[in-house]
Amino acid sequence: MLRWLDRLPEAVRAELVAAGRERSFSAGALIYTIEDQPGGIFAIQSGEARQFIGRADGGNLLLRICRPGDSLGQTYITDGAPAPLFAEARTDLVTLFIPATAIARLRRQHVEIEQELARVAAETIRQQWRLIESLAFLSLRERLWRRLQFMRESEKMSDPVKADAEWIELDVTQAELASMLGVSRPALNRELQRMDTAGVVRLGFRKIYVPSGFPL
Repeated sequence: MLRWLDRLPEAVRAELVAAGRERSFSAGALIYTIEDQPGGIFAIQSGEARQFIGRADGGNLLLRICRPGDSLGQTYITDGAPAPLFAEARTDLVTLFIPATAIARLRRQHVEIEQELARVAAETIRQQWRLIESLAFLSLRERLWRRLQFMRESEKMSDPVKADAEWIELDVTQAELASMLGVSRPALNRELQRMDTAGVVRLGFRKIYVPSGFPL
């Protein structure tokens, strides 16, 4: 999702890539906080990152796990304000950092960049409204089902081979999933155990499997 660089014409994308430089982060390292100005876009080349917001009780609400092809920092290049989210390396991470000054220059030359950034903004707004809806109105089971569906489809899109598998392993820990849903890990574990007993999911050692098709 939000892989706007891949949607650009090849020549335009090549100019953006040429304006960037490689930046690496060790697993667990903060890429930026809500007090930072990211200064540009971090396009993930290898490894994974996480985006989250801090809660008043000191916990975190995990919003998104980002993988190769995803990018971080779009909001900064739109309004120049500090980041609204924290971003950290989930694993050792290599990114292509494209400075906001270079993006601003190329935006003036290529309308396609402006169009794709507008599309990213719209997609982000829709995603956040769905998150607000789920947290405000849905039960834990409904929120969990929706999140598992979303992650299943993301896995199938990122690896077409998985679409033919009967069960798909989700690359997420139970701690991360609990953070995504804004619940405690014990509460999530109880719900997953019920779903496992019902045959809706399969639980392995630090693994969650969901069926490729229904009943999710």
